[in-house]
Amino acid sequence: MDKNKMPTIAMRILPSKPDREGLCEVMVRVTINRIPKYYGIGKKIAPDAFDNKAGKAIGRSKAAVELNTLITEEQYRANEAVAEMRKRNERVSFEMFEKYYYRQSTSSIDYYISKAEEKVQPHRIYQYELIKRELKELFGDNITVTDLNLDIINRYEDYMENERGLQKNTRRQRHKIISRIINLAKQDNEYFEENPYSIRKFVMPHEETHRIPLTEDEYIRFVQFRTPSEKLEKIQRQFIFQCNTGLRFCDLNELTRKNIEDDCIVVRQNKTQNIVKVPLTQTAKMILEQLPDMPDHRIFKKISGQKYNDYLAVIAAGAGIDKKVTSHIARYTFATIAMANEIPMDIVGKLLGHQSVETTRIYAKMSTETLKKEMEKVSGVF
Repeated sequence: MDKNKMPTIAMRILPSKPDREGLCEVMVRVTINRIPKYYGIGKKIAPDAFDNKAGKAIGRSKAAVELNTLITEEQYRANEAVAEMRKRNERVSFEMFEKYYYRQSTSSIDYYISKAEEKVQPHRIYQYELIKRELKELFGDNITVTDLNLDIINRYEDYMENERGLQKNTRRQRHKIISRIINLAKQDNEYFEENPYSIRKFVMPHEETHRIPLTEDEYIRFVQFRTPSEKLEKIQRQFIFQCNTGLRFCDLNELTRKNIEDDCIVVRQNKTQNIVKVPLTQTAKMILEQLPDMPDHRIFKKISGQKYNDYLAVIAAGAGIDKKVTSHIARYTFATIAMANEIPMDIVGKLLGHQSVETTRIYAKMSTETLKKEMEKVSGVF
């Protein structure tokens, strides 16, 4: 390529290449010797809402103003990269442009968080947005991925632990997301510094969790407890259904009548995208028969996980169950009771939608009652 021919920069979308929702990604178009190459900025827009000639969103809505601000920043950074090439008298190529463009902008933390969000389930996106908001509040709106060094990570850890009072495993989850964002940036740009998490300069907080399932006796007490309100009765019924099916809370929350086929629940799991088929127990069938049809065909009224767990704690206390009862305990209870009644572990794993039997082993902590039952088989030998 001609060394003296500098790249031209423009902001564009490709209206002929919309995604499934009809949106087009906003991109930096770099042209060298009449050859264009496009670099996405992590934002999408409807084609009729973008002026491709002007290279900006149409209108003065909040969304349009925010997008145009980002477009201006990206265009400025791209031009800075070109200026850097000119200053250093570099060979003109897309490779050299990318070197200085990514070093100049790191494509902003917004870009890589948006890119990461494309690969996670919708119910997880709020975690990424929360991290982005907290990082910007702590370290400024212009924080970039390359700013996420060991010092920043340690300061964020201190904020989460001492100001927010977050538990170790919650903080660990946040750090995993930040590490994922850094790795996405490194995949795009070899000039990024080493990921502080990868080189073990930062040790992620971790605390062993001890989820204890309900025993059969506790499950019966939960079922037989007479709730003092209709609201609690609905939550009680929902938890019993969950104990009988082993569904994750997010899948239970989205369950509709369309997921019931031939006395089985057939659902694509939100977390793994595996299709799981769970035969209905008599109790589960009875609950389905008792529930009224809702306009959106949902089986249970949608509720947040926090509220669901709060209600479960009230019911558990009323039933005399002295342990923390949450939505995930229903899944553990399903697995434990199933294995205690001699359903093989691999079958239980399939019902839970596990990809590996090793995951199911976590649920296979034997109860005292199960151990006693097994020991009876050799009681006459010793």
